Amino acid sequence: MILTELRPRRIGQLLAAYTRPMTPTSPTTWQLIGQMSTIGMSFVFALVLGFGGGYWLDGLLGTKPWLSFLGFFLGLAAGILNVYRVMQLANKK
Repeated sequence: MILTELRPRRIGQLLAAYTRPMTPTSPTTWQLIGQMSTIGMSFVFALVLGFGGGYWLDGLLGTKPWLSFLGFFLGLAAGILNVYRVMQLANKK
């Protein structure tokens, strides 16, 4: 449909719908968005840090692959704990 074919009243309604101001968001909404956006990054960081530490200790102590496994699972537990803490904080707000 071409814009010139629309009735003037309908054009006015469309313009009003597209130009009305958005409802303002509170600062707490933006804080929650910021906290939620860090969940994935902190989870992966905990996994990599745990595995990397275990791998480094394996090379140092000659216990391959046992400390790598231990570090991976400790990193996994730390990542899950981070996600749990962020979700609990989000539920309080």
